[in-house]
Amino acid sequence: METDLVIVMHMVVLEDGRFATHDSECIFIWAQSECVLKWECHTTELCALGQDLVASGGPDGTVCVWNTLTGECLWTLVGHTAMVWSLSAMPDHKLASGSADRTVRVWDLTSGLCAHVLSHTACVRALVASEHALVALGIDRTVCVWE
Repeated sequence: METDLVIVMHMVVLEDGRFATHDSECIFIWAQSECVLKWECHTTELCALGQDLVASGGPDGTVCVWNTLTGECLWTLVGHTAMVWSLSAMPDHKLASGSADRTVRVWDLTSGLCAHVLSHTACVRALVASEHALVALGIDRTVCVWE
């Protein structure tokens, strides 16, 4: 598949050795050095979810879950009121999203519903999830930890 010059904003490794990248307008799936799939999607962040899935955060506050084999949007998760800046896969088929609306939302990927809304002091620019905690970093340099 031919592509124009791609300015990569984020890159995530998929389980089968492929990887996904995005610019502000498209998501690209690569196998070695060849782009094998491309679809339009205004994207601010990207996160690998395993099982041929990626999540993308959008400037409109939505989070989309995509099939990386087909480019099909499986879920559009709605709840944030501002741009999504950060995503983190969590255990038990959950996904955390951090937004400029100063919230972290925890999504249940089996139902597509928001399981928790967590407040932060500022725009959430980074998220890290482990088995026992979710950590969020705000642009004001504050760190919130939820167990």
